[in-house]
Amino acid sequence: MADYLISPPEKPDWSIDADHFTEVLHDRWVVLDFARDADPEGHIDLEADILVDEEPVTLVLHRSGDAVGVYGSIRAAGEVALWVATLVPDDAMLWIYDESFSHRLTLTEDTTVTEIVAAFTDDSLSEKIIDLDD
Repeated sequence: MADYLISPPEKPDWSIDADHFTEVLHDRWVVLDFARDADPEGHIDLEADILVDEEPVTLVLHRSGDAVGVYGSIRAAGEVALWVATLVPDDAMLWIYDESFSHRLTLTEDTTVTEIVAAFTDDSLSEKIIDLDD
């Protein structure tokens, strides 16, 4: 599982088209490596190694088109999350959360990378995680 995930809290009625994602990915980031997954049964549609402010980061677009995984620092994941938010409908709710789901932040049009980093480094700023098993 990725270090961080960007996805809606529930299955949306939209998806990020992999071809469009590929095009805008190459327009926005320095792409070091890129591969489409040929396995139609797999969960990952594409994987890319990019540079985010000189930091190497791996992104994966899930085949469902509604989630992007980020392997990298929270600062880099925050940069990617704000970019991903530009690829979905304006009214779409997106979360960024860590693999253990111990930290989460709802992205808004005003969210900054600084706020994202703070939410993951200061527990008092992360949104309360609800234990669905209770």
